[in-house]
Amino acid sequence: MIVKVIDPAGNKVFPAELVKTEQGYDLKPVNEDVRQTEIPYLSPGWIDFHTHVYHGVTSLGVNPDAIGINRGVHLLIDAGSAGAETVEGFIRYVAPCYKTKIKAFLNISTIGLTTMREYADIRNIDPDKTAAAIERYRDFLCGVKVRSSGIIVEDKGLLPFKNAIRAAEKAGVPIMVHMGETPPANADNLALFRKGDILSHCFHGKNEPLFGPDGAPIPEMAQAMERGIVLDVAHGAASMDRNVARQVLRRGYRDFIISTDLHIRNVNGPVYSLAHTMTKFLALGMDLPEVIAAVTFRPAQALGIKDWCRLDHPIRRATLFRVRDRKPEDPILMDAMKNVIDAEKAIEPTGLIYEGELVTLPALQES
Repeated sequence: MIVKVIDPAGNKVFPAELVKTEQGYDLKPVNEDVRQTEIPYLSPGWIDFHTHVYHGVTSLGVNPDAIGINRGVHLLIDAGSAGAETVEGFIRYVAPCYKTKIKAFLNISTIGLTTMREYADIRNIDPDKTAAAIERYRDFLCGVKVRSSGIIVEDKGLLPFKNAIRAAEKAGVPIMVHMGETPPANADNLALFRKGDILSHCFHGKNEPLFGPDGAPIPEMAQAMERGIVLDVAHGAASMDRNVARQVLRRGYRDFIISTDLHIRNVNGPVYSLAHTMTKFLALGMDLPEVIAAVTFRPAQALGIKDWCRLDHPIRRATLFRVRDRKPEDPILMDAMKNVIDAEKAIEPTGLIYEGELVTLPALQES
C-alpha cells in the first residue's frame, strides 16, 4: 500500500510503501506523486487530549472505544472525571474493558465529577490525597485537573486552583485548568499558571475571552504564554468560538493542542469526534501537517511521551486517514455557539496500526 506519510516530529511529508514484515509494519520511501488524492495518509497515532470516559460512573462519561479506536484515536486523556476516592475503580474496572489506551488527569476534588458539584463541600478538596493517588498510579495519571470558572467554583474563588498547585507540586506533575466564565478573573487565574501547565478551552468566547478581537492575547495571557503554558482547545459543548480561533490563527499562532472535550452532552453534536474537530481547524486556516501535529506531537510532548511519533521499524502505532470532499450527509461543522464553519474537505480515519496489526475502519458516519 502506498501512503503519504506525515511525520510531525521530523516536520516531513513523503510518500512511502507500507510493508508487512515478520516484525510488523515498515515504511519504505518511494517515488510517487503524492498529489494523488486517492492515496491515504499515515501519521503517528492520534491522541485526544481532553475527554470524559469514566463510562458508567459519571453522568458525562462516554464509551472510550466509540470515540477512540473506532475513530482512529489511539490514546484518550480523561480530564478529571475521577478523584482520589474514585480513581481506583477507573483503573481496575473501566479502563481494562476497552481497547483504546486511556490516561487521566486526577480531579483535585476527591469525588471527581460524580455529582458535577465537585467543590460544593471543601472537605473534598484534598491536595495530599490527590498527590498520594498520583504517586500510586503514576502510569495512569498525568497530572491534576481543576475547574476554575464561574458557577463551578461557587463561592470558593481560587481555593480549588491553589490546592491543585499544592498537589501538583508535591507529585511533580502539571495541572490542567478549565477556564471559562468569570469569576475568578482571568488575571487571577492566569497569574497562577506555571510552565507546562495546561489551559483548557483556550478559544472560548464567553464573557471575558483570553484573546482580543484581533487575535492578540490579553496581557495576562501573553505573560502566561511566555512562561510556557500549554494551550488546549477542548472544544466541548460551550467552549470553542470560531471567531476567536480564526483570528488567533490569522496571527500565525499554531502552538496548541486540538482536542474535543467529548462527553455525553456533545458526542452527538456539535463535537462528534476528534476527526470532526480536526476538520474544523483545517477549515479555519491550518494546513494538514499542522493539524496532525496538534493531535500527535504536541499532546505527546505535553504528556512527556518521547517516542510517540516514532515511525521507524516496526511502526508501533499509526492512524491512516483520507482528506475527502464533504458530502451532503456529513454533519454540519459548527462551533460551540452553533456558528457554522464553512468547509469543502473532511478528515476521515480509514484505519490504524494497532498492536502490530493493520485494522481497517468502516466508512464512518458521525451522525
